[in-house]
Amino acid sequence: MYPFEAMANMNVVAVRKLYGKKLALIGGIDKIALIEGKEAIRKEVESKVPSLAEEGGYIPSFDHGVPPDVPFENYRYYMELLKSHIGHV
Repeated sequence: MYPFEAMANMNVVAVRKLYGKKLALIGGIDKIALIEGKEAIRKEVESKVPSLAEEGGYIPSFDHGVPPDVPFENYRYYMELLKSHIGHV
């Protein structure tokens, strides 16, 4: 399922619990967290990625792309968090 849009109140964790690995999921990361800063990014990633990545069938991503007002430092922080949870990006 792509895009899995956080801004449309789609909850990637809840859908995984409901359907299990019958659905492969891409997305579910709220891109607004990247604008808000490191604490918001950490909360967003840690609330979704560890459990979903462990099960497989999930690619963490934004719904349609990264907004132009996301600081590059925040994007790098997001990528480092993903690496720490899934081992490679």
